[in-house]
Amino acid sequence: MRTLILALAVLGFSLPAVADDGQIQLATEYTKLHLTESAEKEVEQDRFKATLRFEKEGTYTHEIQDEVNRAMQKAVSSAKKVKELKVSTGRYNVNQVWDHKERKNVGYKASQQLILDTTDKTELLELAGELQSQGFLMENLTPYLSRQKQASYRTELIQEALARVQDRAQQIAKTMNKSGVHLSEVMVDSQNTVAPRPMFMARGMAMESAMMDKAAAPVVEADDQLVKINISVVVLLKD
Repeated sequence: MRTLILALAVLGFSLPAVADDGQIQLATEYTKLHLTESAEKEVEQDRFKATLRFEKEGTYTHEIQDEVNRAMQKAVSSAKKVKELKVSTGRYNVNQVWDHKERKNVGYKASQQLILDTTDKTELLELAGELQSQGFLMENLTPYLSRQKQASYRTELIQEALARVQDRAQQIAKTMNKSGVHLSEVMVDSQNTVAPRPMFMARGMAMESAMMDKAAAPVVEADDQLVKINISVVVLLKD
């Protein structure tokens, strides 16, 4: 769906004309218009990001951190073998496990995040499924629109909106018997919205995942995202 908004303010004024020799000549009359346009487009998200977490509980911090570190090293090494996959790590936490009933510390929990980002949904889901089988928990799995695609669509929409402004200005100029049209100033405001979708839930809890020989691969589908721009244009109509 594409929308069109027109706001018109007509002001008569004159601007000095400058000759080739730099001398100011007689003033030229202009009519000034303020026009606004909106253009929007629904596009499919092109990237996928998964955030997984490996965690361990135990009595001694050095033991549980060692297990987390080893699991992360193995996972990062495997992930880096996947073509076109961006691999990074997130939060690393070591916290006390507090028994509220006994009112005392009963151990520690260590965890670290692994973040995977790619355009290849199939490769991402296969790897995520393997990592879940190794005890990783899925924190978040979501599609999104890349900045490159957003910029490309915004450029396309700006051109579309400007073409409509030009057409509208030409029609107004014809109605008012003006001889020419000049787009003097253009201001752009962009918006991106994502349609709501259900939150992803990891398959099973930590204990269940750890007991599985092979976890089923998770599922994710790209959503449509609305890219919208608003422009405000100052148009000069020459008498």
